[in-house]
Amino acid sequence: MTDFTRQITGFRYVNTLYGDTLQKVAMRELGDASLWSTIAWMNELRHPYITDDASEVTTGVLLSGSAIRIPAAAAEVDADVVPEEVFLVDVKLTNGKLEFKDGDIATISGRANLAQAVSNRITTNHNELLFHPTYGANLGSLIGQLNGPVRELVAQQYVEDEMAEENRISDVVSVTATSAGDSLSIKTELQPISGAQINLTQEV
Repeated sequence: MTDFTRQITGFRYVNTLYGDTLQKVAMRELGDASLWSTIAWMNELRHPYITDDASEVTTGVLLSGSAIRIPAAAAEVDADVVPEEVFLVDVKLTNGKLEFKDGDIATISGRANLAQAVSNRITTNHNELLFHPTYGANLGSLIGQLNGPVRELVAQQYVEDEMAEENRISDVVSVTATSAGDSLSIKTELQPISGAQINLTQEV
């Protein structure tokens, strides 16, 4: 018997595709089709779970193309923890370099840490980090390509895909890319898992 009552510690969002079933999503995102019931439970879905027919959409049934929660590793947070603490602590970087305070490495926490993490993801290209070769939005691959709507749309998709990997973001409200010569200006509006929306503009 399938167990629909369980405890998880984190999640991320991915977009479903036309023709998707929960089994396909589980296989594609988690490598195990049998985990479809976990996805159903996380999203409070009921049969047929995902549909390509807009007329079949109802409470508990998603239209293909919609975002869906997927289990993801995350630190377990106690209900009494201050909301800011869910954004964790990291080393503080300025122009990619460490900062120091009182003879020690400076740190950054809360929403400021999340903003820094988002900025790092947007400005990092694939293979820049030895042990995380696919980390980053990989916008550097667009340098030298013809300016125009296609380049901007591809940049927006790269950023949206990378934001889906950030488990402290519950929703990508909007991403807008604007070309200026070889550079791109990326404006993101993001809804964190706690608190008010975060808006960032990043030059790449």
